[in-house]
Amino acid sequence: MSRPPLEGAITASEHVAFDLILYIRRGDDPEARDSLLIGHLANLPPVSVPYDSRIEFYGMRSLEQGEKLLLEGRIDGLIAHDGRYKDEQGLIAAPIPPIVHVRLGFVCHDTDYASFLLGQFDQRVRTIRSAGDREGAISEPFESYPPVL
Repeated sequence: MSRPPLEGAITASEHVAFDLILYIRRGDDPEARDSLLIGHLANLPPVSVPYDSRIEFYGMRSLEQGEKLLLEGRIDGLIAHDGRYKDEQGLIAAPIPPIVHVRLGFVCHDTDYASFLLGQFDQRVRTIRSAGDREGAISEPFESYPPVL
């Protein structure tokens, strides 16, 4: 559902999208536990996780903090964006669907600098998309959506 633009605001034409998933330690089985302690960035609200266990959330200052806690076994899971730990041998994605699909756009006050910034953002997103499946490129197709304010 899109809202009417704010007076005096400008928006980027492009949006970025990604999934938040649950990471666990390789070899762990969250379904076998009575309770789970799941780390998430403290500035994000807790989300629904599809396990029958009692679930508690632990707010962290950074994903690096969460990675360390998870690898040490001090938390049972970590919510982060898909692909964040693809090269970390000790962590894997939990065998559940993505927790949240996020779509972000930018809204700024209508200033010359903000207009320049949004133009650069839109150009960079289009460049990444046009790179196809090359290293560092966004491989899934994206669409532009009206901003959600």
